Amino acid sequence: MKFVEFVYFHFIKFTKKKNSWIFLSFISFVESIFFPLPTDIFLAPAIIFNKHKVFFLTSITILFSVLGGIAGYFIGQYLWSSFSQDLISLYPKFENQFKIFKDNFANYGWFLVIIGGFTPMPYKIVALSAGILNLNLLIFIICSIISRGARFALVSYLFFIYGKRIKETVEKNINVLSFILLLMFIFYLFVR
Repeated sequence: MKFVEFVYFHFIKFTKKKNSWIFLSFISFVESIFFPLPTDIFLAPAIIFNKHKVFFLTSITILFSVLGGIAGYFIGQYLWSSFSQDLISLYPKFENQFKIFKDNFANYGWFLVIIGGFTPMPYKIVALSAGILNLNLLIFIICSIISRGARFALVSYLFFIYGKRIKETVEKNINVLSFILLLMFIFYLFVR
């Protein structure tokens, strides 16, 4: 657990740096395509230690998250055909399951983008799926702005208002929290 403590305190030190917003932008972008950790865990400490930049940090997080989503959309749209047959041959049931998903996505695609952009459901899956299934790009962008905007604005607001208390609780219970995070990560990898 000392490792988690080390990483936590070094990350906190990093968020106090002048150009930490560049890292936050990068994380926001790649999280929308492939990065496994949610952007929120990087945005929250940035808000706590840079309260005077809350609007700026929230805005760049939304912007780069949506740009990453657009990149994921195009990856799904243009690269799906090159690996879909391999996936179908490896997982014979995949084709039928994908057809069911495709039918639902055709009817509720815009709503799934809003849900996927706001909830813990991986936005990267939604972005790739939107591209694979050719959801209207403008609708995808608008729904992404609404959902990612609402999510990151909520995180920013909560950490702007309650950040100091949350930080104190995290630091006091870092070993317990790191153990819980480790269990959640293992669960995510092996049970999903």
